[in-house]
This record gives sequence, C-alpha cells and structure tokens, in this order.
Amino acid sequence: MRQNGTNTNGNMDYPSLTYLLYGFSHKVRTPLAVISNTVTYLNSIAPSEELNAIKRQVSLVSTLLKECVSIIDCVKPHGARLSTVTGERLSNLYGAELSDGSTQEIELPLSEEAVSLVFSQIRSLLEGIVVKENSSVKINCANNTKEIIFSSRLSSNLKGAIEGSSWESFTYLLNESLGQQTPFPPLLDEVLLSVGGKVKITLSEGWLKVEISFGNTETKL
Repeated sequence: MRQNGTNTNGNMDYPSLTYLLYGFSHKVRTPLAVISNTVTYLNSIAPSEELNAIKRQVSLVSTLLKECVSIIDCVKPHGARLSTVTGERLSNLYGAELSDGSTQEIELPLSEEAVSLVFSQIRSLLEGIVVKENSSVKINCANNTKEIIFSSRLSSNLKGAIEGSSWESFTYLLNESLGQQTPFPPLLDEVLLSVGGKVKITLSEGWLKVEISFGNTETKL
C-alpha cells in the first residue's frame, strides 16, 4: 500500500519520482541551453579547446537527463499495457543464453518500449560486475507468478559483499553496497515496482542471480 507518496519500503513512489524528475529536468534544461548557446557563440568568435570541452560536458548532462526521463516515461499511469515477450528476445536484450527448460514466452505488464529500456538497462548496470559470456536467462510461469531469472558469474569480488548476500533492489546493490554514483538503479526499481514487479538479487558461489517476479499483470500506479 502507498500513502503520502511513499511505498511500503519507505521509498518515493512512482508518481512522486516522476514529478521530481520532470521538474528537475525542466529547471535544468533552460540554463543548459543558455550555456550551450553562449559557448557556441564564443567559439565562433574565438575558437578554443576549453570552450569545446565545456560544450561536451553540457551535452553529457543533457543526454543523462534525457536517458533518465526516457526510463520513467516508458510507463505511463494510464498507458501501461501488456506485452508478450519471447525468451529469445530477453536473452538478446541481456546478452545471455536461454536456459534449458525455460518457458518460451512471458506476458509482462510493460509496453514494448518499456521492455527494451528496462532489460537493456539491467544489462548495462551489471556490466563490469559480471561475465556476460557465462550468463543465462530463465523464465518461469507457474502458480500465477511470472518470474525472470538472470544468472551471471562475477567478474570480480563485490566490495563489502559476502557469500550468501542478498539485496531487494538494484539500488541496494549498486548504489548502497557498491557505492556507485548513478541515478539509473532507483529509476529502474521504481518502474518495476510501479507495475507490480519485485526484485531479489543474491550472491552465491561466485554467481550473481537477479530474480524479477510479477505476481499479477495489474499495474499499481
């Protein structure tokens, strides 16, 4: 249950996070545009590598804002819909083999665009942590539960993690445990939570297992 803009874990819920991100992006875009236009003008008068460097950094910030908004924007309060996703597509998005005995397709409470953004983002977030050549994807559909499991061998020891460690979100693993300074794990967690998804990440015998389950296909926005 959600009350006053928070979910049961005490985190900001999807609508609140959406408005925060939209508002922040709106406030930042205007000064970024002014800086970019000014740098372009100055560079036309007296070109310099310093001005080019500033323009590149402004472009990086602008791109980051667009990527964050695109993740949040892929699930609309009144526009979320079901998509039937094949195991082959999930394995391609994650860059891993489909496990033997895996269900061949799964119906998810996400649009086609959201499926691509969410699962390619999972792949991107785990790069440098796992060895994709030793990865697999498994789909289970039983007892009204839809479950996707990504298993990958670790490429290095996780800082501060011990055998048998588990995390209930990408935020807890990447931002809190590993200290990564990236906005994407919280965004990904909230998008999954908004459509009834649950995340469980475990470390066992050198393997990282990411389980994403959907108890039903009803969105919770």
